[in-house]
Amino acid sequence: MNKYAEFLAQGWDPAVVTRPVDPELEKMRLAHEMEMKRMELEAEKQRKEMELELERQRNEAKEKEKELREKELEAREKELEARKKELAAEKERKEKEAEEKQKERELQQKELDAERDKWRRLLDWQPKGWSLRKRSSKVRLN
Repeated sequence: MNKYAEFLAQGWDPAVVTRPVDPELEKMRLAHEMEMKRMELEAEKQRKEMELELERQRNEAKEKEKELREKELEAREKELEARKKELAAEKERKEKEAEEKQKERELQQKELDAERDKWRRLLDWQPKGWSLRKRSSKVRLN
């Protein structure tokens, strides 16, 4: 269009400058341009579809990774809970053992106290003329 305006400004005759257009060639050119445009649009559509597919695959991978992390977290939580139960059971067992040992010591102490009291009563009770204390001090251990 600019060339046409330039030619007019220079004083050229439009009939001489312009050439006739073959309608068949123009139809073929237009058809070719339309085909090229259609192919461009189709290629753009395929590119967008591929991008969407790739994005969908990424999202699926992220979702699977998230699920895997959640499962690992749940497994760790279960493991920690089991460990806590084990530790609580171990603590309870040790407390019971300590209680049993304490009861055993108390029982032994009661038995020793009873034995000591028995011997004190025997030593305190003496028939006339007998002295167990004197004898026990005279007895020598070999």
